[in-house]
Amino acid sequence: MMLEHKVNSYNNVEITADCTRSRRATPISVQDFERLLWMSLQQWKKDGRKGVWVRIDKECVDLVPVAVRCGFSFHRADRDSIVLNAWIGSKDEENRMPLGPQFYVGCGGFVLNSKNQVLCIQQKSGPSARMKGFWMLPGGLVDRGEDLKAAVVREVKEETGIDTEFVAVAAVRETHHTDTFGGISNSGTTDFYCICCLRILDEGQEIVVQESEISACKWMDLDEFLGSKYYRQKGTVFHEMHHAAANVAKGLRDGLGGSTLKYGRSVPGSSTVYTTSNL
Repeated sequence: MMLEHKVNSYNNVEITADCTRSRRATPISVQDFERLLWMSLQQWKKDGRKGVWVRIDKECVDLVPVAVRCGFSFHRADRDSIVLNAWIGSKDEENRMPLGPQFYVGCGGFVLNSKNQVLCIQQKSGPSARMKGFWMLPGGLVDRGEDLKAAVVREVKEETGIDTEFVAVAAVRETHHTDTFGGISNSGTTDFYCICCLRILDEGQEIVVQESEISACKWMDLDEFLGSKYYRQKGTVFHEMHHAAANVAKGLRDGLGGSTLKYGRSVPGSSTVYTTSNL
């Protein structure tokens, strides 16, 4: 007897038995789960499988120590479940099970109006809140399953009340976090921060500040914004990113426009592709 499962295209087993899920129709004791898991692992090894994946919901957390005793390692977790994996390939083979997700994607919206003013904010909390006189672009993290171009429009609307549309990605910053730099919440992750140029839909629209997160919001002359002590030093992250975004917003250089495209042929689904317009 084995746990219900399927074999994916990488010759890895994905355990599908509902005994690990919160709405399980067939409750199982810890002892029975451990017995079935050991039996299943032995059979999968004989079948030449390479790795095993299992998702365990928080309501079934008593099964996690069982999986660890059987050789599973933690891969990732969210609010409701934890995913573990185990390498069961030959001892002569290198463990090729991937590490957990390590990337955050953040975005800032560069909105330039016809008066050559940029929309900017000051935050109530976070590192920038301790920086005297620091004005920044509205933005935030891209949600799970959300496209970058949708996220930046949403974040600008939430924080400032201003409606916009996506134009192009202007600049991307890549930062690798350590305990010292990012703290325990970000340690070991890589942060991609993307400045995106947006087009305002109604210049007569009033600013509505998101009071829970934003302490101030205003339109600032672009020259004043770029000339502040945080953005004027050449060769620094802040200078290069924001001056590049200004050039894209003014049409002086190309950014990366976003299009949702199908894969074509027999490959199902679609993805958003960011490319220059002059291909």
